[in-house]
Amino acid sequence: MSCNAVKRVLKDKDKTEIVGREWEKANPCVTDSFVSFISDTLIKFDTTYKVKLDTINSLRVIESVDTVFVNKTIRIKDTTKIIVTDLRRLNIALDSVGHYKGLTAYFKVQFEEQTAQTKVQRHRGNMWKLYFWLLLIIPIVLFIVYKILKSKFTMPI
Repeated sequence: MSCNAVKRVLKDKDKTEIVGREWEKANPCVTDSFVSFISDTLIKFDTTYKVKLDTINSLRVIESVDTVFVNKTIRIKDTTKIIVTDLRRLNIALDSVGHYKGLTAYFKVQFEEQTAQTKVQRHRGNMWKLYFWLLLIIPIVLFIVYKILKSKFTMPI
C-alpha cells in the first residue's frame, strides 16, 4: 500500500462509495428546475361619507350626506416559484430503494426456504418418535401375548 490516501481510496470500491456520497452531500448537482406561477387577486371596496355635525346640541347628528367617496382597490399579487430538482440525488435514492427491495425479496425467499426445511425436520422428528414408540411397544405386546399363550397351552402339574 502506498502512503497516498487518495490512491488507497480509489483502489477500494467501498471507500470510494463512502467518499463519493459524502462529497455529493457537500456539493449537490443542480440539473433540473421547475417554474410555477401563483397568482392572487384581492378586490377591496371602501366608502367614505362626509358628515356635518350639529353644534347646538353637541350631539353627533347626521344632517345630510354631502359627498360619498367609493374607492375600489385591486391588488394583484404574482409569485414565481422555481423548484430545483437534483436528478443525481434522486437516482441515488431510487437505487437505494431498489437495493433494499432486492434484499427484502432475498430474505423473504430465504425465510420461506427455512420454513419449508423446518416442516421437513419436524415431520422427520415425529416419524422418529413414532418408530421409537413402536419399537418399545411391540416387544412388550409380544411378551404379553407369549405369556398368555404359554399359560393356556401348558398343563398344570
